[in-house]
Amino acid sequence: MPFAQPTLSAASGARQGVTTLLGSLGPIISSGFETRIGADIGAFPLLGVIGTTVSAGFNAGTPPRGASMLVVTVAGAATTSRASIVTAGGYCRAHAELSITIEEWVEPALILPRRGAPTPPPKLMNRVTFNPTKIFDDWGAVLSYQLRIDDGTPFVSVAGMPVSPLKPIWSNSFVCWVNLVQSAECEAVSGFAEAVSNVQYDFPPPFFAFL
Repeated sequence: MPFAQPTLSAASGARQGVTTLLGSLGPIISSGFETRIGADIGAFPLLGVIGTTVSAGFNAGTPPRGASMLVVTVAGAATTSRASIVTAGGYCRAHAELSITIEEWVEPALILPRRGAPTPPPKLMNRVTFNPTKIFDDWGAVLSYQLRIDDGTPFVSVAGMPVSPLKPIWSNSFVCWVNLVQSAECEAVSGFAEAVSNVQYDFPPPFFAFL
């Protein structure tokens, strides 16, 4: 029943209109300590849409003989968990969620390449993102104001994926990702609206086990 220190990182985002992104999207991975994934984003008049995904991952390795399931659990806290929405004749939304993605990679276990031939690279055979844990989902229309400050709130996400035995000439391994997804959007053509989402999620090494 091991715990795994993340060693992999990934981040992506998309934006349109008037938006802000404060700081870097890159996760902060401290060896032997907590990992931080997060973003501070906002959408503003007249029209703004921004979404980000920040992930930290680890290689769970090859399942032992007889294993039929890979289970992954992450338990941490949103050290910063804040959102605000304001509308006066417009529409806006701020959303944040935590999820786990498991990837299955396959490569030949027995390689007899011809002289000068390159070694076949691993292939991604399966990728599943499991049901997310909602951190918040605030929205408003016409006339509204909401300010959320939930700093320090704990959040847990759990995933389980069946693992299947492969033919002897093939080897499969699994890579697990912890994702923080955020979005902010507003439409204020007919009035005023703005949305801000700021979550910084800190977590110790996640637990994983082949069962």
